[in-house]
Amino acid sequence: MSTLRGTKEEDHSAAAAPKAPIHHVVAPQSQSSLRLVRPWEAVARDGRDFAEKGAGMMYWFKVPLGGICYPEGFRSFLQPALMNENISKIRFILDAANPLYYQIWHEQVLPLQAEWAEKEGREFTLDAGDMGGKFSEAGGAKSVEWVFIDLSAEFSPCFKLFVDDPDNNMPVHPDAQIFLSTAQRQVRFKDGSFSAIRIPDAILRVGDQDDQALLHALNSLANQWDPLFV
Repeated sequence: MSTLRGTKEEDHSAAAAPKAPIHHVVAPQSQSSLRLVRPWEAVARDGRDFAEKGAGMMYWFKVPLGGICYPEGFRSFLQPALMNENISKIRFILDAANPLYYQIWHEQVLPLQAEWAEKEGREFTLDAGDMGGKFSEAGGAKSVEWVFIDLSAEFSPCFKLFVDDPDNNMPVHPDAQIFLSTAQRQVRFKDGSFSAIRIPDAILRVGDQDDQALLHALNSLANQWDPLFV
């Protein structure tokens, strides 16, 4: 996290008067890597940059699926991660408390992944159940795994995070996006019905050495669900 420091001001006009207590103004250093990104267009560009430059294991924790359930959002957020050979595993920890997420995942997100794999000529197998599953490439080069958990009682942010993959020795530069707010859009399902979805509208980008404590906290939060991934 960024170091906090104080600044000291001297009052030359009151040199003869009794000295009053000196109050220090505490402010973060200007070199902090924390960065606010908004609105949608900027978030989409940052999401692509995040996926293209990342490496290791990529967590999506409690994120709104509206951002990747239609072609434009899929191309901005998830497709770059699928194409990035430095990303070995992509893990989604999804909120089962929202029943709409099941329908969005199976009717929108999974077909987009399959369509991308076919277009790229890459062989993936799908093993999907009610509460989770795996979309894995032949030879184990890349996998997309997901689990549905009731996260309604979790007091935690929605975030994306890169961490080391214990099955891969590739060096990883920790990086994260914390979702601060969402905007509403509409999505159409196979039966012709429409439903409101949420897309990311503002995020906090976290990285570099100044923010290791926050990155470690996010990593610890994501890791507690690892035993659910087979």
